[in-house]
Amino acid sequence: MSTPKVKLSLQPVPKSLVRVSVAGEFLKNMGLTDEGEIRNIQQAVAEGLVSELMVLGVNGANIGKERFILRFDPLGRDDTISLDLSNGKSTTEALDTGFAGAVAYSVQLLKRRALSPRFYIIWSAQALADKNELAAACRRLGLTMDAGQQPAFSPDTMPPALIDMPRVPTAPSYDSEPSFMPPTVARYLASLPPAASGYTYKPVLSITPAKGTGISYRIESATRKK
Repeated sequence: MSTPKVKLSLQPVPKSLVRVSVAGEFLKNMGLTDEGEIRNIQQAVAEGLVSELMVLGVNGANIGKERFILRFDPLGRDDTISLDLSNGKSTTEALDTGFAGAVAYSVQLLKRRALSPRFYIIWSAQALADKNELAAACRRLGLTMDAGQQPAFSPDTMPPALIDMPRVPTAPSYDSEPSFMPPTVARYLASLPPAASGYTYKPVLSITPAKGTGISYRIESATRKK
């Protein structure tokens, strides 16, 4: 019996475009609803102004519980990579199914713990090298350079090791707005908000897609310092 052949519809995509698309899918999937704001943040990613996009999950008392961080290393050479984007597949899923599963798990975690998302941009070294140019870019894109004081980060009582991962990672749905998400406000920082006094961030999950795009993703919780 002959082995069935799997036909893949691969197409070359510039790494810069992959980053822009992944950023938009991440923001939308995590609950950012303003399409214009998403496009502006994508433009900032395209211009190399963004080091990280961070979503802080806060409870009803505005206390941070979890944070989800999409990181972009400096791009360097803008090569192309081959992706299968057939059948409505998202760029995130085409890049790495494990990556897509991690984003899907993040949405499940927000939903299960009834956390609301707060969105942050972490500016790149390139952006911070010239504050005047960054300020001009922020005015052009309708972004704010610094969000000011952030919500305190308080750990959950459940240790990170007890958090259940989905057995089979499933790709997030980027076409539907999560029903549990309230209206959100995006904020922008030069650095990540620190953990609460006496606590430190501990990675719960970290993944780097196999294809070399300079993208990585991690989920972090706060644990008491020993």
